[in-house]
This record gives sequence, C-alpha cells and structure tokens, in this order.
Amino acid sequence: MLKICDNRDIKRLLDYIGDQYHRAIYLYIDLKRYGCESPDVHVYCTENESGQLNGVFLQYYDCIHCFSRDNDFVPEELDELVNKVSPNTLFFSSDMFEHWKSRMTDLFEIHHVEMFRVSHYDEKPPIPLEAAGEADIDEIVDLLMTDEEYKKVYQRDSLIAQMKERLRQGFSRDYVLRENGRIVFHAGTVAEERPLAICGMAILEESLRGRGLGKRLFGSAYNLIVEDGLICYSNNINERARRLHLSLGYQIEAHLIKLTRIKEK
Repeated sequence: MLKICDNRDIKRLLDYIGDQYHRAIYLYIDLKRYGCESPDVHVYCTENESGQLNGVFLQYYDCIHCFSRDNDFVPEELDELVNKVSPNTLFFSSDMFEHWKSRMTDLFEIHHVEMFRVSHYDEKPPIPLEAAGEADIDEIVDLLMTDEEYKKVYQRDSLIAQMKERLRQGFSRDYVLRENGRIVFHAGTVAEERPLAICGMAILEESLRGRGLGKRLFGSAYNLIVEDGLICYSNNINERARRLHLSLGYQIEAHLIKLTRIKEK
C-alpha cells in the first residue's frame, strides 16, 4: 500500500537507504535536506505484508526519484503514484528499473545514466571562475536551454524557479566564466547536504567547444567543490559528457535509468 510520509518517517527512510545512497543520490540528499513536509517535496513509501519497507519514492516538482533496496517493491503501487502525479521525469537504479520496465514505458524515453564519483583534477592548472548569484540565474538558464539535452528535460521558467530557490536556501552553488560580459560557461552543484553533493548543469557555449577548454573548466569548477570537503557525484547526460567525465579520471559508482516523458507533437 502506498503511504504518504511525514517527518516522523525520515530516520526510518534514511536508515532503509543506508549505504546504498549512491543508487538514489538525489532522493537521499533531498530527503535529508527537505524532509517530508516541504511544499515542493512529497515523499511516499511502500511496505510488505510484515510492515517492512520495500520502496521509497520522492517527488520534487515534476520528478519522481525511486528506490527499493532489494527491488521487492510492488510495481502496481508505483503505477498508482505515476498515475496520480503524472511526472515528466523518473529516476531509478538500473536494477530496480528491470522490475518496472515493461510498464508505461511507451510514455517515456529511456536514458541510461552513469553516476560518477568526482575526484580532484590535477592535470592542468585551474581556470579562475566566478561564483554566480541569483541575478545571474536567468542568463545561466538561457545558456542551458541552447543545449538539446537540457531542453528535452526542463521548462525554462520552472528551471529558473528551482535554481533560484536552491541557491537562496544554500542547497546549491554556481560557477561561471564570462567573456565580454556574457556567461559562456556554467557548472556547479544541483544539490548539497554535507557531506554529499551532486554536481551538474554543466555547459560551455558551443562556439568554444573542441579546444580542450571544456575539460579544464569542468575540472576547475568541480575541484572547488571537492576542495570544500564534499563527497561529490556527477552524471553524464550524453556520450560527450561521458567521455569528459572519464577523461577527468572520475570513476563510475552507479548505473541509473532516467525516464523523460515523451512530449506530444
């Protein structure tokens, strides 16, 4: 049975995830940060007949993050939640998705995502970057929206609202490089809750790609986060990003599945 959770459930849910947090890193950090009673976060769980947890599901805006430690969740209960919420995005560990992949997937595009552990990059000297503020978010999002991968997943206004809120709450950070006053590079964290952080929203203006600049910029931005004492993870959004992560020496720690709703034409 699908149960709506409240803050009394937090410790139990975190203990259930335990050392498997890398299989649901977004869920784990959001749960620690927001709890179960934030207006933008809704948390659900399922139990077996003995009352033991077999699934945790966290909705953040129009995305559902899914976790089942032993993959013994009941698929029909997840169906119920998806029908109720109508999310645009879902995240699973790849092994959990194997138990749900035959259901509703005609509504979603499937993306295979690798979660990398970020380490310090020392191959070349870092490039100085500027810490961005809330006033820069609109321009950062406009740069992100020039990339098809981001446009598939995000709506401009919703992403601006999310990024401003996270920055305001100290839940994320943003680093940029400007050229002639314009932001041409961005990377940062999309979620932080010590000691963990998720790096992301990385982009370099297309006209500057192919010169080796991107590798140094990404390494420089992520070094700043690692140097702040955080255990950092980052995922690839396409093959180009995958090669970049590997070239920086980052190691794969988890395989995830991301589903994005197919937009009606």
